[in-house]
Amino acid sequence: MFTKKTHYSWLFLITLLIIQACTPPPTVERFRGRRYVNYGDEVTLSWNVPKAESVEIEGVQSNLPAKGKIKIKPAKTTVYKLIARNKKHEVAKEFRVKVVKRSAVVEKFDGDDEIAEGEEANLFWRVRDAVEVKIKGLGKTFKPIESLTLKPDSTTQYILEAKDRYGEIARDTHTVKVKYDEYFRAPRKISMGEKVRVKWRFKRAKFIIFQNDTLPSEGTSFIRPKRTTDYRIMVARNDGKIDLKKITVTVAPVTFKGKKEIQLGGQSTIRWDAKGMKSVVFNGDSLPLVGRMTVKPKRTTTYRFLIDDGEKMFLKEFKVKVIKRQFIKNVAKKTTLKKGQKIDFDIFATDRSKFPNEVKLYVLVTDTSGNFISNLAPPYVSYKESRKFFRSVVETVNGRRYAIKNFQVKEVHEMISKPYDISLVMDYSGSMGSNIKALEAATRRFILTKHPDDKVSVVKFDHRLANELRLTKQGTRADCVKFDGLKRYGGGTALYAGADEGLIALNKSKNNRVMLLFTDGQENSSLSYFGERAFRASEVVAKARENNIRIFTIAFGEGVNNKTLDALSKLTDGKTYFIEDENEIKKVYEELPRIFRNFYEITYRPVNIQGKHDIELRYNNGLGKTQTVSTSTHIGENYEIDKYDYEDTYWYKNNDLKKRPIAPPQSVAFFEYNKHDLKTKFKTNLAPFIKYLKKNKKAELAIYGHTDLVGTPQACLLLSQRRANAIKQYFVKNGIESKRITTKGYGKSKPLWKEEMAPWQAKENRRIELLLLE
Repeated sequence: MFTKKTHYSWLFLITLLIIQACTPPPTVERFRGRRYVNYGDEVTLSWNVPKAESVEIEGVQSNLPAKGKIKIKPAKTTVYKLIARNKKHEVAKEFRVKVVKRSAVVEKFDGDDEIAEGEEANLFWRVRDAVEVKIKGLGKTFKPIESLTLKPDSTTQYILEAKDRYGEIARDTHTVKVKYDEYFRAPRKISMGEKVRVKWRFKRAKFIIFQNDTLPSEGTSFIRPKRTTDYRIMVARNDGKIDLKKITVTVAPVTFKGKKEIQLGGQSTIRWDAKGMKSVVFNGDSLPLVGRMTVKPKRTTTYRFLIDDGEKMFLKEFKVKVIKRQFIKNVAKKTTLKKGQKIDFDIFATDRSKFPNEVKLYVLVTDTSGNFISNLAPPYVSYKESRKFFRSVVETVNGRRYAIKNFQVKEVHEMISKPYDISLVMDYSGSMGSNIKALEAATRRFILTKHPDDKVSVVKFDHRLANELRLTKQGTRADCVKFDGLKRYGGGTALYAGADEGLIALNKSKNNRVMLLFTDGQENSSLSYFGERAFRASEVVAKARENNIRIFTIAFGEGVNNKTLDALSKLTDGKTYFIEDENEIKKVYEELPRIFRNFYEITYRPVNIQGKHDIELRYNNGLGKTQTVSTSTHIGENYEIDKYDYEDTYWYKNNDLKKRPIAPPQSVAFFEYNKHDLKTKFKTNLAPFIKYLKKNKKAELAIYGHTDLVGTPQACLLLSQRRANAIKQYFVKNGIESKRITTKGYGKSKPLWKEEMAPWQAKENRRIELLLLE
């Protein structure tokens, strides 16, 4: 039942609800403070919240008045939340305070990284937000930005410490390396046998141990390693530590470099490095330890250098291979050449008889199969076509080059070639040995297969001369020549007298005159024919030039005088064949008849100057490349050839000769083993020398004695001198004044044969050589 009391209760409730519904929420008019604060500093937060019955800053404090402020010290960036309440409502507001921690920062700490001992080092730095800057160990406070000069006595690490307001320390380091003048040095690369200095210096060291020797911390020593070696040194430091140091010394052998293959007529420059050696000797001449020389060998040649390393002598060899053209076997036309096949040109003869109007060159063209290639010049092809192969001619006279603007080329074949009269002159000295069989076989075939219109004669020589076949065109006359080896010969080498005998054989000739002179040795016996035959190369040349006889020399083996034989041929407009083995003997004698009747003839007007004319022919080698072949001829009679017989000889280099040699030394006597008495059979060899000395009162005589290779150097030297003295006594007894005679014994130091493989070689080494001087 609704009563009055109930009525008032409901009325109160409704009134209360109306009042609550009409109460507004609190308003946060202010909640603020410093938004940024340094770490450790306080911040004041203030607020004003009208109509708030209670205020709370969450996590900080509650029951705060509606308006007020409070100090706080945040440890980190914090978002503070203010909560305000009244009876009806609750409101909140946030305020963020960022805590800034300014720690010290070392932005830069730098300076010299390395200094030499005794030098100063510079340090510099830049530090931010620090209240104190120090360098550890220096006991001093520095500015945040500063530099410092120090003089450390050893490698040092400097530590920079920057302390901030919070007591925290930032650090950075910089190391200054002090480079001590310490070393362990030696040349890293040396030549074999070279003696070199090792140097060392170590600081703060008590001593060092090198090659088992205890030595001061600073010093030098010498080493002479025979091979590449690691050298170690042990350093005992003052602080008790042991350091090991190592260097490697590389021992380079004595080196020889240069072209090992050249074309015939080309040259090779041999370079050597023998640093550290005591001496380098070539052909008796001392050479620099580092040097070079240019050689132009006519045949494959091994150059031997004697090296002295201070303890022993050893031999170094450098071989230059000479590549020659193929010997001619047949004739083939240009059209037979295969694509990419090379051809070689060779000037095998010249003709200066019509100088100064013209000079002629006689040229061979061969392919790699040994065919003479025809149809390269008129009358078989046009002049213009021939110039595709025969490109240019150049003369060099007195060092000046002259290009020949106009030259004519024609091809000569058998049907238009003139007959030849050929003198075959052959060396039958003892050194020929078994090779004489190959020479005789080649000679017999040459005679039997020669052209029917050609004539031949045969002259043999050792220290004797014999014309065994008079000039004839009958091929069957080969049977008149006794090809019986060395049964009747085998002595010395009267090269120039033998050549003269061959020239005499052509006295009555009216055709093309050619002498083929074969030898494997050097002149040593022609003076026995003084007054009867030539005994000098110049006499042979003069006679051949006077009679228009072209000399082709065939130089067999390494025992010949290359320069003399080459000059002998070129001064007489011929060619020298430099051959190595008996197979080439046959090839030469087969080629010669062919080249006399198949060749190219180049005619040009030469430079009108007397003297030596070096001639170059530039040609197309069939592969589109230009190559050069050369020769020479000599205009006038002012040539030199005799000098080649002595300029490189032991007796000329090692003697103070006040007079000029008139001929090479002549081997006139040989001895039994360990004997020095002159045998009667050799006395006849001395007669021409006695005759010459009596006729030429100003002439003098040098006598050189030699032994074989058996015995000690001292014993051989004494024996060789006794042999020379025995010969001198014979000359004195025969009326030659003693003061005109000198003697010298060479023992076994100058053998003809460096290896005595046969008894006859030892016999030839046991010799007497006579040298006439004027």
